[in-house]
Amino acid sequence: GIREFLNARCDEDEAAARRVSGSGSWHAYIAGDGRWAIETVPDGDPDAVIGHEAMCRHMVRHDPAHVLREVEAKRRHVEHYAEVERLLDGSDGHIRNELLSVRRAYWLVLVDDAQVYRDHPDYRGEEWKP
Repeated sequence: GIREFLNARCDEDEAAARRVSGSGSWHAYIAGDGRWAIETVPDGDPDAVIGHEAMCRHMVRHDPAHVLREVEAKRRHVEHYAEVERLLDGSDGHIRNELLSVRRAYWLVLVDDAQVYRDHPDYRGEEWKP
């Protein structure tokens, strides 16, 4: 289901971010030759020289540290949904109705998170509509 899909995408995103040299924050700067470059923070080693400013700035905005924070947030969303599912087991009456509303809200959060991966072959567009 959607939880498994999101967990798998998070695993892939995390692995990719951790494989990058200097998986911390990045910083964009103009190198000595006038081209834009990216360095890791705090060690300051130049990791890539990118001639195009907009591309360099975009890459910095999505550095490995950012990706890892995003993965952590998405995993928390999945965990919150799973917790509501657990609470629903054995609940009844007014509490159950409240929990169903909360579950629906978390479902919509998971659907939004999954939208990021809609180009993935395992994405279920028709099933995972808001």
